[in-house]
Amino acid sequence: MTDTHTLEDLDLTRIHLLGIGGAGQNALADLLVDMGYSLSGSDLKLSATTEALARRGVTVYEGQRAENLNNVTVVVTTAAANENNPEIQEARRKGLPVLQNAEMVGLLLNQKRLLSVAGTHGKTTTTGLVAFLLEKAGLDPTFYIGGVSTDLGVAGKAGKGEYAALESDEYARRFLNYRPEAAVITNVEPDHLDYYGTWEALQAAFATFAGNIRPGGQLYICADDAGAVALKETAQTGAEIFTYGLGPADWQATEVQPNAKGGHDFSLKFRGDVLGTVELGLAGVHNVRNATGALAMVLTAAPQVTPEIFIKLAGQYRGTARRFELKGEAEGVTVIDDYAHHPTEIRATLAAARARFGPRRLVALFQPHTYTRTKALVDEFAGAFDEADLVALMEIFPARETDTLGVSTGDILDRMGHGGKLAEPLTHANAASTLNALMREGDVLLTLGAGDVWKVGEQVLKARAGKQGL
Repeated sequence: MTDTHTLEDLDLTRIHLLGIGGAGQNALADLLVDMGYSLSGSDLKLSATTEALARRGVTVYEGQRAENLNNVTVVVTTAAANENNPEIQEARRKGLPVLQNAEMVGLLLNQKRLLSVAGTHGKTTTTGLVAFLLEKAGLDPTFYIGGVSTDLGVAGKAGKGEYAALESDEYARRFLNYRPEAAVITNVEPDHLDYYGTWEALQAAFATFAGNIRPGGQLYICADDAGAVALKETAQTGAEIFTYGLGPADWQATEVQPNAKGGHDFSLKFRGDVLGTVELGLAGVHNVRNATGALAMVLTAAPQVTPEIFIKLAGQYRGTARRFELKGEAEGVTVIDDYAHHPTEIRATLAAARARFGPRRLVALFQPHTYTRTKALVDEFAGAFDEADLVALMEIFPARETDTLGVSTGDILDRMGHGGKLAEPLTHANAASTLNALMREGDVLLTLGAGDVWKVGEQVLKARAGKQGL
């Protein structure tokens, strides 16, 4: 993807972000505020995210209207907004530059020593760990994460150091705006086929991303994932390629054992040499892989920091919002929220919950995300809940889509052989009350999905704590 703008040819006097409450725009807003830019933004509804930005001096509008662009010189939008949006129409009428989020991020960060993380799953957690390691090692990095870091308190930051950590999203080929010095590819699986159309087109985009790594840079691919490994053959890259994972790899996690923190201890090795023991607090063996990739990239990129320091810091990392996030406990019920919206992610999250909570009853509430993903993966979704004891599904969260493609949550339920499933889809009107009637002391409720299913978990907690009736 060819950049159509440079920072030099843009008048950045006043930047306006459409959908400023979304994860990507929120992270960009944090970056721009740190850089000293004057900033405004709009969203359909105000939220805790927009309120936090307002406290930082950002002008935030509820609703999207032409008059929100008074005195604006550049508009940054996302794939969720189309040309019928009144703010985009006004920007076109005024002749203002309209950039996609990823294009602006690339303009800001490509000048740094850019450490990128891409992949179908695990991007946010892995990028968050890269940013955390650099920050806590005193390197004052810039970072852009697709979720708020639990430890750092923000999703984006403009540091004074030479490094930048960047979550690189494959949707709409966004990650082709970036020119990293090094990149981790966690895995490559079919997803976003509403945009790519075919699995082969998605694979080709990842190969192009790998080819965009600067000559002499490094590419770290997960040896445990067939889709990532295939890039060794298809990527036309001048980068040195390393593998990482739990199986045979250049960077390997071995002797993986559950620990008292609810995560795993493991021995980190580089080509057979033991570098130290990581005491990871994140739940799930999949996060051992994520941590191995993050450590491999950071240890290579920042050799001025000893492996001992980075390995110790990795054990202090608590993750990011909506990634196996403990929302609370009430009347003996624990609520965990996770962004898992792909069958692989659901299986990994439920496996992590089983490892952490043992024989406690796991209640999974899943909200499918987009009609295209549901239609493409309906059979895989139906078989993704084996670790759960009770399964409930909500109606599909459409996100940017309007065409239902004739698919519904009922299609998943019809194919699901799980003996503990609720037969009918739930809605926000009845989900919390239905689950509260079924749950008992000791249960663990997992709200799963990329939409607004997290609201149900909060309603359950409030009701059980006696703060709100249902």
